[in-house]
Formats: sequence, structure tokens, C-alpha cells
Amino acid sequence: MSGASVKSGAAEREKPIGSVLISNCERFSSLFGITDDVKRMLRELSKNILARKGEIVAKALDLAMRDYEVSEALERAGLDEKKAKRFFEYWFTTVFQGNYDERHCLDIARIGLMLVRGGLPSTFLSTLVSAFLAETLETMGGDPKYASAMARAFGWNLAMMTLSYEILRERIFWKATGIHEEVYERLISIYSKRLMKELVEELKAHYFVMI
Repeated sequence: MSGASVKSGAAEREKPIGSVLISNCERFSSLFGITDDVKRMLRELSKNILARKGEIVAKALDLAMRDYEVSEALERAGLDEKKAKRFFEYWFTTVFQGNYDERHCLDIARIGLMLVRGGLPSTFLSTLVSAFLAETLETMGGDPKYASAMARAFGWNLAMMTLSYEILRERIFWKATGIHEEVYERLISIYSKRLMKELVEELKAHYFVMI
């Protein structure tokens, strides 16, 4: 990594979290294809989907909370069953009626941080979002183009939640360790190679067991 890029990374960590989130908001909208047509389709869907949001949220939460770690994290975040239902009904509504603009971006990041506050690992954010998408698709049926719009919207939401977690994790890490960014990235490279080697050995073992 060049000195310029290290300085750039350090400068990024000094920015207010809002400006970092907003700068990535447009990027995610482009990556997921959140166009005006997609937003229009989401609003068209909202009338029928949101009429059943209580049912969808209850089913999705039941599915996600079968995992003990998810259930415990929601409780630690102060979300008992009743509060969790209200919390996710609010978020679910924004998926279909949100503007996917700067304010929406910050709101979804706030939701992500609230979940992380309870100790929910970032990997389980995808479990939650996938559960909601699955239940919504099952409820909706119909035209595949609407399913595509929903997949894009849920993907955007997951990306924003995950980004808020990553910013938090990164800033705490740099604050606590003071480690140089170049050293950190070299460590990632070294340990990723080690872990990949372990996985290759595991895959070989499974292959021989199967045959």
C-alpha cells in the first residue's frame, strides 16, 4: 500500500460517520440498481405487502430467533418480543416506502448499529435480512420483476447496515491498537492465506471421506 493510500485511510477515519455513510449510499444504490423504476415498483408493492406486514414480520422474526445468538442479541439490544416486532415493522415499512436518499441511508445505518449494540455479529445481519426477504417473497408471489426490485432493496438495506457495523468496528480497532494500516492489511493477507490453506486441507479430508 502506498503512503498516499494510508493517509487517505487515516483521513477517512477522521470524517464524521454521516459523511462516510452518505458517500457510500450513492455507491450502493448504483451497485444494487436502485433506480427510479425500482423505487416506483416498491411503492406499487407496498399497499398489498404492508397490509400483511404484521404477519410477515412475525414469521421472519420467528425464523431468525430460532438461532439462540440472534435471540440473545435482540434482548441485549433492549428488544423484547413486542419491541422487536415494532422495531422491525418500522424498518420493513422503510424498505418499501423509503426514498433511498441520504436521510434513508442514515436511518438504516442507525438501525444496523442498534442491532450491533446488542452484540449481534455482522454475519447475522444477513440472516435477519434474508429471513425477511424470504417471507416477503413467499407472501407476494406474482411478477418476477417485482421480486427483482425487492431483492435489490433488501440487498441495499443489508449493505448499509453492514457498513455501519464495519465503520464502528474499524474505528474502535484503530483507537484501541493504534496499529499502522499497512501492517494491518499485511496481517490480513498473511492470515487469509493460512485460513485458506486450512480450508483446502478440510476440503481434501471431506473429499476422501465421501469417496
